[in-house]
Amino acid sequence: MSSPLLIRRAGLVVRWLCLLLLLPALATADVTTGFGDKKKKKKDDEGFLPEAKPVNVRFIAGTAVEIELNAAVASLGAVHFAIREQPQHGTLSVIRSHPREPYKALVTYTPNPGDAVLTDRFTYACKLDTGSWSAPSPVSLVGKRAEPRIEIMQTTAFGRVLPGFEGSSRVVLKNTGIAPFAADMQWQAPWTGPPRVELGIGEQKEYLITVKPSAPGTLIWETEIQHGEPKSKIRLYVECAEPFVVAPGLVKMQFVAATGDRHGKVGVANATDSPMRFVIEAPDRIQAPKDLEVPGKQSVQIDLKLAAADVQAFHGELWVVSTPYRQRVLLEAAPEPPQVVLVSPTNAAIDFGTQPKGKMTQAKLTLQNVGGEAAVLAAQAAPPFRVVETDAAASIGPGEKREMTVECISQQAGKFTGNIIFSGTGGQLSIAASYIATDPNMPQPIRPTAGATPKNSRAPVARAASASKIETPPPAPEKGKTAAPSKDAKSAPDAEADKSAPDEPKFNEREKIVLAYLATWGIPVPKELLSSTLKKIEGIGMVKRGTDHLVIQWDEPAAKPVSYKVQVGYKMFGQTSHRWVKSWRDIPGVAAVNGGAGKHAVRCPGLKPETRYEIRVLGVDDKEKVSEPSDILITSTTGPWRWPSWTWQALIAVALVIFIVIYVLLKRGKWDL
Repeated sequence: MSSPLLIRRAGLVVRWLCLLLLLPALATADVTTGFGDKKKKKKDDEGFLPEAKPVNVRFIAGTAVEIELNAAVASLGAVHFAIREQPQHGTLSVIRSHPREPYKALVTYTPNPGDAVLTDRFTYACKLDTGSWSAPSPVSLVGKRAEPRIEIMQTTAFGRVLPGFEGSSRVVLKNTGIAPFAADMQWQAPWTGPPRVELGIGEQKEYLITVKPSAPGTLIWETEIQHGEPKSKIRLYVECAEPFVVAPGLVKMQFVAATGDRHGKVGVANATDSPMRFVIEAPDRIQAPKDLEVPGKQSVQIDLKLAAADVQAFHGELWVVSTPYRQRVLLEAAPEPPQVVLVSPTNAAIDFGTQPKGKMTQAKLTLQNVGGEAAVLAAQAAPPFRVVETDAAASIGPGEKREMTVECISQQAGKFTGNIIFSGTGGQLSIAASYIATDPNMPQPIRPTAGATPKNSRAPVARAASASKIETPPPAPEKGKTAAPSKDAKSAPDAEADKSAPDEPKFNEREKIVLAYLATWGIPVPKELLSSTLKKIEGIGMVKRGTDHLVIQWDEPAAKPVSYKVQVGYKMFGQTSHRWVKSWRDIPGVAAVNGGAGKHAVRCPGLKPETRYEIRVLGVDDKEKVSEPSDILITSTTGPWRWPSWTWQALIAVALVIFIVIYVLLKRGKWDL
């Protein structure tokens, strides 16, 4: 091999060795000096452009707005901004750096004064240091006009106002808009308010509104403080109350049997704070006060009456007047029911005296109908008494009188007493009659002349035909004497008439009331036996009925008694009064049962089937004293079970069918006995 070739090869090997030795040094030089990074960074920066972000901005017409320009960059170098397209309806200020963020900038947009257009637009671009500019990006501006906005914060409340009086209330308004508000107000009568409303931005004010109604009724009015703003609508409401109230509007006058006239009541209430005077304009037939004074906030009742002699039907109007107000009341009254009274004899008794047997004697009765409708009466009299004119029902017109003839005749000697009863639509009227028939052929015993029957202070007034009456049994005969002859019994000899029972005692009106009370409610509990702590038992009622028992219950009182007494009423005949009175006895064997919450129930055993009972309950305290008796519970037990009335008919029908079937079978020879 030639020497030059060797030299070239040796030089090539040396170069490669030097290169291999320098490679680690070059790598170390890039890390420590950063030369390689700068080169790469510069290359990257030259390949990436920043981006200008789109911006949407709202503004108020006539007011400048500050806008942020925003760039999207990949490094923290200085960012530059430039306006590419100017707005058409406003001007832009110089672009300013953002105080905190380097990739943002600030610019101020000012709308042109008086420009009606509320939308605008401009574009901007950005770049990094000496790099290239980005594509332009838009900034959209949308504006709105500066307007006020009125809202009702507190509405009005007038309540009730009397006619001619003034009521007031306050309304609170607030301007929540972005402009001051001012408007002149027009108020509809009878409302009065501020003539002008002025509110600054965010300002709240209170305004006084008054109302003065002239007539009763409900007044409603709505208006808007700011036209077109729903929240500014104010609703004014007031109820104008009447200065006085008359109630009821229709009065049906009722008949009062005790006084014999028709009554009604009307209430007049003063709604004002001051006294009021009223004039009462009543029809001619109505008895009522002419004027009336009612204190403030109070009411007074007016008594209306038709005179006792005025018995016809009535329709009319009554006016209560307090100028200038008038209120009407309609009045109605049905004709008084038929009422038959005894005009003569005034003592409600007829004494035919002593007459020979077989001789007829007569007496006159005069009846009068003092009601407003016709009365239809029928007469009842047991022999030897008879009412001649009324074999059938008799009619007496309103206000009319009718004379009746009563005759008496007996073919037997003796003393006869009885009652002549008139009953019907005019009520019931009873007249006592007495008569002594003598036998001329027999000697008469010497006896004192019977005194005249004491006269009542007033003629008896007929009661309603449906009213219950207490039958008075004949008194028990005294020892050694025979009982008085009954209606159907034949007359006893004159000697026996001397030994008849004495007449029933006569009672005054007070005694009759007492006897009626005793017959209805029974003998009252003595005061010394009444408890001072226990109250009357309330809410007594029926739970269950059986043939021989009853289950009743009542409300458990607040002050619970130690025990209870369950009593049943029964009739007891008074020997001195000759009247039935009610008495009470305890029901034996009464046992408590479950009555539910707030109730006390008991079972009353040992009763008779299909029997009517009157039951009351009394509470008993620890001192053996009782409460007032409860209300009377009127009930009855059920009847025992019976075969239905059609049972025997069904059995007969079945037997008849069986007989027919057997007969037919025998006839046809299908059944051989």
